[in-house]
Amino acid sequence: MKSLLQIIFFLILVTQIYFAQSGWFWQNPLPQSNNLSASNFINDNVGWVVGEKGTIIKTTDGGISWINQSHNIAKLLYSVCFVDANNGWVVGESGAILKTTNGGTNWTIQSTGNTIYLYSVFFINDQTGWIAAQDGRIFKTTNGGNIWTELSSGSSEWFKSIFFIDINTGWIVSTSGTILKTTNGGSSWFPQSSGTPTSLFCVFFIDANNGWISCYDGRILKTTNGGIDWLSISISTAGQLRSVHFSDINKGWTVGETGKIFRSIDGGSTWSSQTSGTYSSINSITCLDDNTGIAFGEQGIIQKTTDEGLTWNSLVTGSNAGPYGIYFIDQNTGWAAGDFGTILKTTNGGNGWIPQASGSGAYFKSVFFLDANTGWVSGLNGTILKTTDGGTSWFVQPTNGLQDGIYEIQFVDESNGWACCGSGWVLKTTNGGTDWAWIACGVVLPLNGLFFIDGSVGWIVGNNGFIRKTTDGGMTWFEQISGTTYTLSSVQFLDNNVGWAVGQGTIVKTTDGGSNWFPQSSGTVYFLSDVHFLDYNTGWIAGGAGTILKTTDGGDNWSSQYCSDAHLLFTIFMWDENIGWVGGERGAILKTTNGGNPTRVENKSDEISSTFLLYQNYPNPFNPSTVISYQMPMGGDVTLKVYDLLGREIATLVNEEKPAGNYEIDFDAKTLPSGVYFYQLKAGEFVSTKKMILIK
Repeated sequence: MKSLLQIIFFLILVTQIYFAQSGWFWQNPLPQSNNLSASNFINDNVGWVVGEKGTIIKTTDGGISWINQSHNIAKLLYSVCFVDANNGWVVGESGAILKTTNGGTNWTIQSTGNTIYLYSVFFINDQTGWIAAQDGRIFKTTNGGNIWTELSSGSSEWFKSIFFIDINTGWIVSTSGTILKTTNGGSSWFPQSSGTPTSLFCVFFIDANNGWISCYDGRILKTTNGGIDWLSISISTAGQLRSVHFSDINKGWTVGETGKIFRSIDGGSTWSSQTSGTYSSINSITCLDDNTGIAFGEQGIIQKTTDEGLTWNSLVTGSNAGPYGIYFIDQNTGWAAGDFGTILKTTNGGNGWIPQASGSGAYFKSVFFLDANTGWVSGLNGTILKTTDGGTSWFVQPTNGLQDGIYEIQFVDESNGWACCGSGWVLKTTNGGTDWAWIACGVVLPLNGLFFIDGSVGWIVGNNGFIRKTTDGGMTWFEQISGTTYTLSSVQFLDNNVGWAVGQGTIVKTTDGGSNWFPQSSGTVYFLSDVHFLDYNTGWIAGGAGTILKTTDGGDNWSSQYCSDAHLLFTIFMWDENIGWVGGERGAILKTTNGGNPTRVENKSDEISSTFLLYQNYPNPFNPSTVISYQMPMGGDVTLKVYDLLGREIATLVNEEKPAGNYEIDFDAKTLPSGVYFYQLKAGEFVSTKKMILIK
């Protein structure tokens, strides 16, 4: 046995850790739409679910309502285990471990000292637990996670699931058909024959003898003698089976890809297929009692049954389609348009989104309203719909046989409007959309965005850095040089002179109506989908991987408001400097009430980790500021310094004696040029250096 973490001395005292929490929160769908990996319930009502992008959600009413729980790790979380209403742990990629002692209200970081994949966590009480990880690694704690000791497994395979029935007896399974059992708390492990080389996803025991394992190839392994013998039971239509759970020795479920759910009432000897109500893959199933089960999976699905699986009902509210466009006429009334003909309306600032019947199955890409009654949506296959009653009814406006996608639509009054298309056409109407004329702009390539400042002057942007301008209401267009060959997706002007266009990691600005465009540093390589400015200084951009950028100086500097809760964001709409919305894939609609600025979350814990740690700065890359966090298990002199690529000292952030604790410090690099920098923490004999990238 080898121990990676042996600390002779550690302190227990009250600390405060301040973390940056996104200033954006979910409004649709609810509770959220990130993929969910695992669940753990302590009774019929109280449970937790974890998933990608650091998702942790909690219910206290059996899944009817959910609370998103905040913390500081935006990683894929694989497993969750609670021993009671207060004490729980979560593990995930990059060595992520979180612990709570108050039911998830606050989470603190723990560490094995590694940044490997941690796939499964299991605690038998509030002190003793185990983690299953990649490369045959198993970790154990006997003090609630303050110290994790590595156990010898004798294997190099990737362990996916671990389960204990008492402090001594447990099993672990791997991606290559390996089953190991321990009878001494993990001090030693011995193999059991699975009879298969396939990946084993989940192991569950109801007592010392009866257990089950779900497999990659659609079979269930069953034992009635503690694993001495494993019986293979094939479910021919199953595909991957990702989770298995039993309420007693006879009744249980197994779940897997493409919404598959199977029920057994004879201890797993036979299985019957059930209609889950979803085609999304299901990653986790929990039996709440003999009749009640709750399942979780891709795109945030939550399905529940109370009749042994005869019916499964979704506990997720809202739509998972789009949205590609969001538009508000005041801070309460707005619309969102997305896939499959989806149009949603809110009259309470997004607290509730109500579907409207569009009568179309088109994928809508844009929505625009003039007032509370009159609005349009546009989308694929040349679709334009109009409403004159706030969306209660929508009617088609013919586009003369156009089959292209219509990616953006805008009106300056009830009569005059324009739309841009996927094959280089601009559509124009002078009668509210009753008739649309096709206007060639001189190229045959996708036009992704347009903006008109009045009835005469407007711009269009598209692929290959394309920008053109009109001064006669769109009848003729002349080329402008953007200075980039990257795709441009969105354009906005504040007047005849000042405007911005954004695209693939690209921001360009003009102050002379587009005669000259100059680049601004985005600090990201992600695709930038949409731009929205309120005035000459304050603006936002939304884009890929949850990217939200904000500027308060006209774009000279952009700060990241990275939204870890979301994926690709398509659209952003800001009502004022505080209130706004973003929309993205999987139906995500998120709102801010503080301009999107990250808020500090105070996480209190009575425990200080038993290791020195220097965390990766966040965000990274950054512009112009970033946060550096570190932790000290014991007091002492500490220095934290920043160096350039040549090793020259740039800044001293900390140089003093510090008590044991968890710390973070803001590093402002607004006076430094773009480039690679290093920051180094020294505390006693501990030295750690990490790299960060400043992009302006």
